[in-house]
Amino acid sequence: YLDATRSSLLFARGVILIEGDAEEFMIPALMKKVVGVSLDELGVSLINIRSTGFENIACIFHPSRIRRNCSIVTDLDKAITSTKILETDNNTIRAYKLKAAGSEKSGQARMARLEEYCRKNPYLHTYYAEHTFEVDFLMADNQFEATGIIDRVYTDPNKRQTAKMELNDSRIEVAGKRILRMANHLGKGWFSILLADNISPVTNIPEYLLEAVLKACEELPLKTKLKILRYRISTLTTESYYEDF
Repeated sequence: YLDATRSSLLFARGVILIEGDAEEFMIPALMKKVVGVSLDELGVSLINIRSTGFENIACIFHPSRIRRNCSIVTDLDKAITSTKILETDNNTIRAYKLKAAGSEKSGQARMARLEEYCRKNPYLHTYYAEHTFEVDFLMADNQFEATGIIDRVYTDPNKRQTAKMELNDSRIEVAGKRILRMANHLGKGWFSILLADNISPVTNIPEYLLEAVLKACEELPLKTKLKILRYRISTLTTESYYEDF
């Protein structure tokens, strides 16, 4: 199991365990493009579990084993629409609501399990996307980043226009459903690669992700803090940068 990638958790100063491809591509890109430092510079190893069985790896980090901080990042899969079945619902809508309700129930059970598992371990810390990574990223006021890749997802002009309108809708049941459709249309991995290419210094990092990274790494050296500060000042005071917005 400890291949060339996963074995890095044995030597990193801190570890973040994630469940899927979206976080694997996006977290490093967000840190590098928004904060100005890489996870390597922070001494943090990002490990894709490719499931929600975090305990199988998290057990390594313990007062009697490896004494390093480990952040566990997962989705709560809270439904973005009502899951109440109505008499007027057709079979497609009923199936969607039942699936959403099941995912939400699983998310709550996962959180309860992880909270209990980590409760007495000072090295384990849990962080959750309220819905899914894609939805929480979009609703963190990142509509510009999402709409910027529409043309690479759809070829039909009408569908592109509809997608743009829906992604900019303030209602999560509209915008959230559209970004999930886009991710599922391409596959979450490829969708995240395209999204990562569209990140800029003014992209908003969802709070739960930023907290997970900061908890995983040790106290930042002064030189790293200064590098971040210089990067933020230099990028956010460049007038030409904002011409694209």
